[in-house]
Amino acid sequence: MRVGHWDALFGISGDMALGSLLDAGADLAAVNRALGGLGVPGLRVELGRVSRAGLACSQVRVVWDRAPEQHGHEPGRHGSHVHRPYPHIRQLLEEADVAPVVRARAQAVFARLAAAEAAVHGTDPEHVHLHEVGAEDAMGDVVGVAAALEDLGIVEITASALPAGGGTVSAAHGTLPVPAPAVARLLVGWEMVPGPVAAELVTPTGAALLAALARPAASWPALRLEGGGWGAGQRDFPHHPNACRFVWGTREPQSPTLEMLLELETHLDDQTPEQIAFVAERLFAAGALDVATSPLGMKKQRPGVRLWALVRPGESAAARAVLFAESTALGIRERPVRRWSLERSLERVTTPLGEVRVKVGREGAEVRNVAPEYEDCAALAREHGIPLKEVMALARLAWQRGRELR
Repeated sequence: MRVGHWDALFGISGDMALGSLLDAGADLAAVNRALGGLGVPGLRVELGRVSRAGLACSQVRVVWDRAPEQHGHEPGRHGSHVHRPYPHIRQLLEEADVAPVVRARAQAVFARLAAAEAAVHGTDPEHVHLHEVGAEDAMGDVVGVAAALEDLGIVEITASALPAGGGTVSAAHGTLPVPAPAVARLLVGWEMVPGPVAAELVTPTGAALLAALARPAASWPALRLEGGGWGAGQRDFPHHPNACRFVWGTREPQSPTLEMLLELETHLDDQTPEQIAFVAERLFAAGALDVATSPLGMKKQRPGVRLWALVRPGESAAARAVLFAESTALGIRERPVRRWSLERSLERVTTPLGEVRVKVGREGAEVRNVAPEYEDCAALAREHGIPLKEVMALARLAWQRGRELR
């Protein structure tokens, strides 16, 4: 399986993260195809080379075509702060013509941002306007990172300790301390180290990318190194690079791993099935590993629903924010749980109907489970007008034949 690691000891932002992935070998054309699927006229990434403290780095520039009268900005201008409400961003992603995994990763990032901003300002995610991170350039960074990770085939991501920076930063709500409040909330559970300069080194977009897509690690993961690259930020500090590094490689499947997770639970007796399904959708977008429901007999002999979600410790706040915003829950139970899990990887197979991703679970070198991805199979079933179970059978057969040839 392919794994990646962000070295972010000198900071991380959306453009730095995307630049590091492109410098590490991700295809710029694949990124721009994904951005083209968002329906934002002319949204694209341009790539250049700069030096940061003597290091050659890739630097991205997100540009788009827009009418000059819109928000007072010229066409193609980079870095403007368009105020977009979170529901609008979510709708753009839901309707985007992109791969399901790209959509899911981008949705998870913006869901984290919205939950953090809502908590900081005492509101709920549906009423959040993502000022600094809602512009088209941030959409380009987030969707671009998701597309670049998919192009590289990265399944698992870790990241280093992060610099606290210092000083203040100007935001839509005034002057804020560094790290900004939303950044501090997003990075609960991550190791922060002092310095190295009094500046904003981890931006909200960078923090959300890490919180949604990576897990903290004290060191590099064990891997067979296959590529790496540096992504540059907008500033050039004299004594350290304003850049982050992404490295990636392959790792042999390991025995089942033990994780310490949190289980969130609430009981509901006054919501419709449609609303509960929507709550589950939002929980997955906020990073939940699993969401389930079961019937429940409640007080006053009312039939109800037990709703629970499995989350990593650093994702508990975002999941609780979703539950309080989207459900009628007045209280949430939280308990630690231990989970043993197989090593997982996504492999691509080609069937007579088209390409399908297959999730493979391994214990050491032994394959224990093989499951074609539902979304891929469902799309082919709709396209060709044949039963879903037949598409899934073809995908399993293609995977088995590929295994026999290896």
